[in-house]
Amino acid sequence: EKYGCWIIRPDYINAGMLLLNMEKFKSYIALMNLVLNPMILPFFTMDNQSIKNRITLFKQVFYYNLPELCDHFESLGILPEYYFLEWNMTLFTKSVNIDVAMRIWDVYMIEGITAIYSAGIVFLSHFEAKFMEMNFEDILKQIKSINVINFDDDMLVDAMKNVKYPDWVTVE
Repeated sequence: EKYGCWIIRPDYINAGMLLLNMEKFKSYIALMNLVLNPMILPFFTMDNQSIKNRITLFKQVFYYNLPELCDHFESLGILPEYYFLEWNMTLFTKSVNIDVAMRIWDVYMIEGITAIYSAGIVFLSHFEAKFMEMNFEDILKQIKSINVINFDDDMLVDAMKNVKYPDWVTVE
């Protein structure tokens, strides 16, 4: 599928998630609606300025909720680009087990992009104590392997509701 001069890769968002819940044509339409959503589209069109803006917003939410961990990541040179881009492009289907991803998608369908931010903060907070003792490589390895951790999806959604946003971020 072409969008302007960029090629959109809808396979980054796991179509299997949709196919588990609807027939092929409807899942294709749903996938295109997800990919062409203005909040997700910049990650597929590689709109660097929009991506940079979303990463900046995420970093502000990260710092607002987990200031010590955010400072630790920054001191080690761990940038949100190393993990946040994948979370957005796959809506967590590559990062967590299917039950947890489905719950994140449920929240995403209702609340939009803040679900990605909130889920990310919850995952980071879950490992905060561990991350504070880890080095660069170990942290990135752990972030890439959160799919092997068995999160309770109800507790995740409850924790997502507790993520705080500065007023100006909500407006943005």
